[in-house]
Amino acid sequence: MIDFKTDKPILSVGDACTDIILPFGETRHMMAAHLQGETNHMGHNAANFFAGGSVANTAHGIAVLGGESWFAGKAGDDFFGRYLQSEFVKAGVDTRFMILDEQIFTSMIIVVVDENQERVNYAIPPHGGSQHLLEKHDLPDTLPDQIGWLHTSGILLRENPAADTILDFMDVCQRKGIPTSLDLNFRIEAIGNAQYVERIQRGIQLTNVLFGSGEEEMMPITSAKTPQAAAKMLVGPNRMVVCRGGAQGADIYLPDGNSLRGNAFDVPVVDTLGAGDAYNAGFIVAATEGHTMEEANRMGNAVSGFKIMHPGARNFPNRLQLEEFLAKYTVRTV
Repeated sequence: MIDFKTDKPILSVGDACTDIILPFGETRHMMAAHLQGETNHMGHNAANFFAGGSVANTAHGIAVLGGESWFAGKAGDDFFGRYLQSEFVKAGVDTRFMILDEQIFTSMIIVVVDENQERVNYAIPPHGGSQHLLEKHDLPDTLPDQIGWLHTSGILLRENPAADTILDFMDVCQRKGIPTSLDLNFRIEAIGNAQYVERIQRGIQLTNVLFGSGEEEMMPITSAKTPQAAAKMLVGPNRMVVCRGGAQGADIYLPDGNSLRGNAFDVPVVDTLGAGDAYNAGFIVAATEGHTMEEANRMGNAVSGFKIMHPGARNFPNRLQLEEFLAKYTVRTV
């Protein structure tokens, strides 16, 4: 495997969008209570919005953990696009390669939350969103020489021009010996999209660290019967596979045939949104600092464990909070 340690910035190329939360279930509870004469029923039923996007979340987490984090992507030069950029800046993410285009509008995800806190997401627009409009000229030819790690997502491989832009950029980074990581973000309903599956397969070939859910993403891609078998099928000569398993933690499958077990931390669960993005941030920061893969796996699981104890997709710990977390919580016993 190539050496992951670097003093150069970590570049995340991908999706930045606005998550608009609609608390439909709580609103129904309040309406029912009012009809029954419970006028003192209290609740927070107002819609709200937050900065989101899988790759954007990871870039945010890397910065909060103390890594030198750069983000490249495209959004509209509108209220939401400027909001997303300002949230990056607050966290310490360098946005010099984030393009705000006045000719487009920023993509958003409408999240409807029901009475059981289950979420249903709707992408606006469903196709041709701002994140998919990233073009080759948006990533300067000099950019690969400025970075020490590239992270991206299968989300960007769904549509052109972003898909070809990302794949070409990954290819350049690979030829220059720059480590690349890909979070699959693959959904089983996409199996019938042959072009998208082909792009995902090409992205995997251009990846040194492949992140994904063993059951929800790796098994559908490989048709394997178990997450373990799927992960082993995706390993390459210069590619390790991080097989995430939710409450089971994450296992790492190495090119030499060995695997590393990493249990999740035993914590109270408040919100799992963004847990995978949090893991990615912790792992990447540890790897680029030169830690072992065992330590990177533990840090990824710890950052994810901290996040799921708190609401929101970007509630990541800083380094001091992470140290306090590790001193207080232990991993689950299996």
